[in-house]
Amino acid sequence: MPTPHFLRIQIVLACLLCTGAFLLGGACDGPYLPGKALGPVVYGRDDRHEIYEYPGSIHREIALNAVAMEIDLSFLDLSDPDHVRIVYSRTLGEAQNLCPGEAFSDQIEPGTCSGTLIDGRHLLTAGHCVDEPGDCDGSTAWIFGWGYVARGNLRTLNVNDVYRCRRIVAYRNDELDYAVIELDRDVIAHSPPALRPVRFLPPDTPLVLIGHPNGIPMKIVDGGRVLSSDGALLYASLDAFTGNSGSGVFDLDGKLVAILSGGQMDYRSEGTCNVVNVLPDGTPPGEELNYLWAALDAFCRLRPSSSACMCAGDCSGKVPPGFDCASAVVISSYPSTQEFEWVGYGHTQRGSCGGAGPEKVFRLEIRQRSLVVVRAFGADPVLYLRARCEGMEITCNDDRMAGDKNAEIQVEVNPGTYFLFVDSFDFSEARGRVIVEIDLTPSGGWSQDVGVNLLDSGFEDAGQQRDGWGGDSQPPQVMTMMKGGGCSCRIREKQAQSKWFWVLLWSIGAWACVRFFLVKRFWQR
Repeated sequence: MPTPHFLRIQIVLACLLCTGAFLLGGACDGPYLPGKALGPVVYGRDDRHEIYEYPGSIHREIALNAVAMEIDLSFLDLSDPDHVRIVYSRTLGEAQNLCPGEAFSDQIEPGTCSGTLIDGRHLLTAGHCVDEPGDCDGSTAWIFGWGYVARGNLRTLNVNDVYRCRRIVAYRNDELDYAVIELDRDVIAHSPPALRPVRFLPPDTPLVLIGHPNGIPMKIVDGGRVLSSDGALLYASLDAFTGNSGSGVFDLDGKLVAILSGGQMDYRSEGTCNVVNVLPDGTPPGEELNYLWAALDAFCRLRPSSSACMCAGDCSGKVPPGFDCASAVVISSYPSTQEFEWVGYGHTQRGSCGGAGPEKVFRLEIRQRSLVVVRAFGADPVLYLRARCEGMEITCNDDRMAGDKNAEIQVEVNPGTYFLFVDSFDFSEARGRVIVEIDLTPSGGWSQDVGVNLLDSGFEDAGQQRDGWGGDSQPPQVMTMMKGGGCSCRIREKQAQSKWFWVLLWSIGAWACVRFFLVKRFWQR
């Protein structure tokens, strides 16, 4: 029979393991996402209006022409192009266990987020609305103009109202929360609103929100006012809910000035059911909004020819050096040390070993056959080298070795011009300072163990695709000095290691809990 002292030790261990497994296991669910975990709230009276009953024609037109809702594609019946149906039956009242008499409780709630068209093919929404692979792999859709156009009469949808995400162009989900997505085709029969990338709105400025609260048919919300402003963020007393994430926020002239990212709790319990959480009008801190200018700056650096970037004033900002191959930072003397931060950079490239966040590009001018050594430190960098911007990759490295998030490449190349991409593992890692060390060592001959054997005709040929080689030419053979550490396995390894770590921790915790209760039971007997 265990001694009391031994039992006390087991109790402490069991409690620690159980609590640790629960708390740390919960951390796997990821950080708090503004607007998903907590939604905004009603300030004063409920200012949500159906499209048809809203008195302002400017905002009614915006609602029908520019505002879209994210929805799972499985909820759409596209068999009739002229009459797209939403096949979904759960109501807001059922989903939120609303008390009798709560507004809109009988309306279905198939949506997840809201967005606003900013040009003929791009949609602005919140970053946390597109942070899952399924948000841009064709399994979700964005539908325009879904709302009530008369009492009890939802607008009929057709195929020109339904679009999918093709790619994410600009994205942040940290202190800022925005995303600009490219749709799968040019938008027909819908048009963007006027844009106003103002950097400051004074307190008490009136605002109008247009989106899909809780994923129900579109609502226009007026009565909101600016409470405070802080850099790229502002706070307002707008009546909004989960599902309004990404909704456009407009001034009284119908110009887009911000998007919604998060706020307070939607509902509060009242006995066995829930009611809307009502706060006094003007209660701080208010609903969190992102100014339009921050998202537009990032987008316009990548798509400067977009009509969204032809606004009055400097709405696109300055393109930072190395933002793309055309503006690559030229390195012609070695050794060279470069330092920068990820602020202002976008994501257009990716290496074979990773790089799902923003990147900076360097152009290496190499005058003689040399061993190129590049090391990058900080912010989980990824390095890859190409002979052309879009050409064949010569080498790629994510982690120098297991447990080391710094990157290093060593490769022997012929004279020519090369493009070095200093990428970030993903957007969550793209923060803080990056230091890049670039050096060359002239070589007298080719090594059989390292390097890339480019054709004698020079670096230009290295950019061709393998199926483009012909005649007596042979495609270049690529070999790098990097052993282990894993370019191509990084993402999968991280996911697998994380998964099995939490499985093991939960198993130990569960065993400790069971052991504790069994020992306690028999000891008390």
